[in-house]
Amino acid sequence: MTISRRTVLGGSAAAGLVAVALSAGEADASTASAISVSDQQRLKGLVQQHLEAEVVAGDVDAVMATVASNPVWVFEPLGYTVTGRPAVRESYRRLIAGFFPSILPGENHGQWFTQDAMVSEDDIVLQLPGGGQLLAPVTSVLVFDGNLLASERVYLGHGLAPYVRAAFGPDFIDLPGVTVSPVPGRETS
Repeated sequence: MTISRRTVLGGSAAAGLVAVALSAGEADASTASAISVSDQQRLKGLVQQHLEAEVVAGDVDAVMATVASNPVWVFEPLGYTVTGRPAVRESYRRLIAGFFPSILPGENHGQWFTQDAMVSEDDIVLQLPGGGQLLAPVTSVLVFDGNLLASERVYLGHGLAPYVRAAFGPDFIDLPGVTVSPVPGRETS
């Protein structure tokens, strides 16, 4: 499934991120031996629906329509684990308000699939509050439960963690369903 930036909601910058994230995986279809092409396309469609809801439309209800009943999200290097629909919903509410609007088109370096999971390696561009831009790698591991996302583990690279932490706000780690795992060297403050 290759889509252009214009195909997704008129070519906004966030739509470009969706297009980049989905187009690079096309070449991987020939190397995926553990999953059929039709299953790979189904998972890509689910990811596209999820990305369009979170990054393009900024619609928390539409995002949550793509999420399973007992979700677990992890944000590294922050060490945040977000468990359960209410906590995941709140994390998306905050990211949609304070982080996703600053994402500009980046580049996908590859996607890899199993029957119920996908790994995506991307570079994103973040428009910084005071001007300028930050190019940073992000690796995401998504696990599916049927046609819904059950888990997402996001590895934020090169300076993205402070911006995600700021979008979550200082009270985020005190919310029910949110835990922080202290590990030496991890960015926690």
